[in-house]
Amino acid sequence: MNAAQPKTRDRILASARELFFSKGLDETSIAEICKHSGVSNGSLFHHFPTKEAIALEIFVGIRRHYWEHVIAAMEAESTVPAAAEASVRAAFDFQKKFSDEYTFMLDTAAAPWGLKHTTALKDLNAAFVERAMGWAAPYFMKGELPALSIHTFGALIFGLPQWIAREQRAGLSVPDIEVVTTELAALMRKLFTVEPK
Repeated sequence: MNAAQPKTRDRILASARELFFSKGLDETSIAEICKHSGVSNGSLFHHFPTKEAIALEIFVGIRRHYWEHVIAAMEAESTVPAAAEASVRAAFDFQKKFSDEYTFMLDTAAAPWGLKHTTALKDLNAAFVERAMGWAAPYFMKGELPALSIHTFGALIFGLPQWIAREQRAGLSVPDIEVVTTELAALMRKLFTVEPK
């Protein structure tokens, strides 16, 4: 095989990704993915048993990219308030820079077929929760981070930007994202500032 030519699996994923982003998962057929990627049905099914398996791999890759983006922003800061603010800003930054990926992630996260794949998603989330908690542990120990459950911490830092995005995606509101980003970042900074005793 020519070294410059992408592998079959990669061509399938790239084509499916492009089609899913432009048409939507439900509106994209296996036949279209095969045609777009230049592979036969047999070759596609050799690599992926279903269209949902293709979507899952794309979703997991996007989710990994998202968490990497947000947690790296948190880890780059040396204080809890700055890290909380940076995380919120990074979440909105990801939504802006990678809007197709983020939209696919939002739409796919709620798909009924995804419930069949909770193990893969739990494993991915667990890895990033462990990484976030590894970052947070010294701050907990020094009393610089309020004692919150991981779920409360995650909901505050990561959940609010996702909620805004879902509202916007559903057409329920059209907020000024720059204003919301600034307000939530300032709120997180204030919330996670522990006053000296």
